[in-house]
Amino acid sequence: MGSEGVDGLPEELDSWVADRAAATDTSRADVLRRLLAAHRLLDEHPEALEDPESIDVAELLGSAPDSADDTAVSAEVDALTADVAEMVARINALEDDLDEKITDVRERVIQVKRETDAKAPEDHDHPDIERRLRQGFENYEEILEYLTETTDDQDAKLDTVASAIVDLRGRIATLERDSNERAAAADLRREANRQGVAEAVCESCGGSVHLGLLDGPFCPHCESTFDGVEPKRGFFGSHRLTVGQRPALEAPTESGSAAAERDGLFDDESRGAEDTSGARADGSTTHDTAGEDQEKSTAAEDVSEGDTDRTANTAQVNE
Repeated sequence: MGSEGVDGLPEELDSWVADRAAATDTSRADVLRRLLAAHRLLDEHPEALEDPESIDVAELLGSAPDSADDTAVSAEVDALTADVAEMVARINALEDDLDEKITDVRERVIQVKRETDAKAPEDHDHPDIERRLRQGFENYEEILEYLTETTDDQDAKLDTVASAIVDLRGRIATLERDSNERAAAADLRREANRQGVAEAVCESCGGSVHLGLLDGPFCPHCESTFDGVEPKRGFFGSHRLTVGQRPALEAPTESGSAAAERDGLFDDESRGAEDTSGARADGSTTHDTAGEDQEKSTAAEDVSEGDTDRTANTAQVNE
């Protein structure tokens, strides 16, 4: 595009048009108009090119277009010149935009090349990372053994804790049962003391029962549960201990629900729980000596109180 003139003509033709316009003291448009007129004449009379000597210039000029045709040709040339100039301007704008984009691409390629050159080579190594990896895998067996031992130790501790929890629950259940039995026996003795009864017979089996010696509200002969004291209704007869089933009291043996709760605490700890549930190696059961001593002391005090009440009642009858 750089070899074309302003009017879109080749550089040599554009130079010739400029020289011709300067030589004839006319404008470039007149020179171009004359060229077009000559081209038209030659196009209409091609035989003139075969025998240039036979060309009748007057005839050709006579058949040449008149001034109206010259005006139309001039207008056509001007329109073509304007179109060519517009096309040249658009082409120049496209060339400028293309040059700008090429410059951007060149700069980007240079930037990428610099970044690529700044990176490490393909066959480079990472000695620090490799050394750390080797050091990390050298003692992995020791770490695994330590973790295994720690896990086993934690499992053993969990077994011990589970066994202790099961044993503690069993002891708590036993203490609650004993406490309930002692409280029921104390209520029974207080009721008997209020009515002046120290000894009565079991309503179920008829056995004689000393209220001051009771550890719980149970008959020592038939293990029936006492729920109250019924004094004799006349001079003859005996005081009776009525028999019933109190929901708050339980039998002296371990309940099935407590055993099930103990067995279901942990699946793996049930065997250890049975070994630590309060049983001796010879099969005997451990007892709380301090609790038994306290109960015996309380029973002795109740017996003395019952004897005192019975003596007072006898004195009243004698009077």
